[in-house]
Amino acid sequence: MENKGFSVYREYWEAIKHFDREIQDRIAGATYRYVFTGEMPDPSTDPIAFGMINAWKLSLDNSIERFNNAEGFGSKGGRPKKVEGSRLAELVASGKKASEIAAILGVSVDTIYKRDEWKNRKTVSEIPVENPNETGKYVF
Repeated sequence: MENKGFSVYREYWEAIKHFDREIQDRIAGATYRYVFTGEMPDPSTDPIAFGMINAWKLSLDNSIERFNNAEGFGSKGGRPKKVEGSRLAELVASGKKASEIAAILGVSVDTIYKRDEWKNRKTVSEIPVENPNETGKYVF
């Protein structure tokens, strides 16, 4: 999988800010190469960059994973999808369970439970009547 990006944390700057500009640039370049190609700096030719990337490796790997997994939630995580009320009302009226509706709309079950369309839903009950419809159920 091609990495789409990563987060840069202040700790990276704090770790290199006292180096001269040339070393900072080498470390930055080595960071980008590691993130986007997986290539680690050669410790025999650039021990400083190797040491910095090696120290940040876990943090970088976690950042890459979070960034790559954010797809579907917006480019950087983003807010959850909005639920269109009319679509939700339609699904609620059809008698589907909250878990089924959540799966259809791509949201959590909690999101469904919080919506007025779910809270104010009408229940379907068996009512003994003289002329029931074909299912024997009435919505009220």
